[in-house]
Amino acid sequence: MSNRVSEYYFNEIEGWKNSIDYYDRQIDQEIQWLEDIISLNTIPGLASSVQHFIKKFDEKRNAWKELKTAILEFGTTLYDEENDEYLEDEFLEEDLVLRHRDQRDRMRRMEREYLDLKYAADQFIADTLIVHRQR
Repeated sequence: MSNRVSEYYFNEIEGWKNSIDYYDRQIDQEIQWLEDIISLNTIPGLASSVQHFIKKFDEKRNAWKELKTAILEFGTTLYDEENDEYLEDEFLEEDLVLRHRDQRDRMRRMEREYLDLKYAADQFIADTLIVHRQR
């Protein structure tokens, strides 16, 4: 096992990429649930609330895509293709460390925002199904 910081960063980026792919699949599921809710069409004003969540999920999906592109691009700076190895620690300049830290903070912030949106949508879906069932 290597003890290079660049390799650790690269592995962290891979984990972020996998998380973003997972969140993208979750967004598909949430949107499907929301579209199913619209098909109930028994509660006045329901469509505008559903469209609000769908719009927010679409915005979040686009933000995830932008972040994924940025982190994958950054990942290429951590690898020395000429020597087929991760950068030696002495070549890991401070700006790379700061960029990685900024991306970690952005990932963490976006995950919190996404989970807040997901939980709000989940609550909306559950409440809507309860109201629909009572009709």
